[in-house]
Amino acid sequence: MGVASLVLGIIGLVLSFVPFIGLFGLVLAIIGLILGIIDWVQKKKKDEKHGQAVAGVVCSALAILFIIFYTILFGALIVSVAENVDEEKVQEFVDSIKNFDEGKIQNYLNSIEEIDENVIFNLNFDFNSSIDA
Repeated sequence: MGVASLVLGIIGLVLSFVPFIGLFGLVLAIIGLILGIIDWVQKKKKDEKHGQAVAGVVCSALAILFIIFYTILFGALIVSVAENVDEEKVQEFVDSIKNFDEGKIQNYLNSIEEIDENVIFNLNFDFNSSIDA
């Protein structure tokens, strides 16, 4: 159980740094913490080595703390962004999407002139000659 605790704690710790996936790591870290504590208590009663259980408990506890911290941080960030949203601008954006006119875009794309290949060659030639100088 100590090995399982350690593995789950490490996975939870790694997942704690991934936004929105960290909550899945929270479940793993809690399971790792429980397994580690159980293994630690059992091995301590038998006077056996319990280093892996201790490491699993520490990794799981750190993962839980990091996940809680980052969840609060991202929650505060989302609330902060939501408070600063200009509703009129959002409505203008939504209206512009609703009134999407593919014909206007196609006319714009047709109006763009192609770049002359000679201009590109001259730019490259001048650039290369300035490097040699």
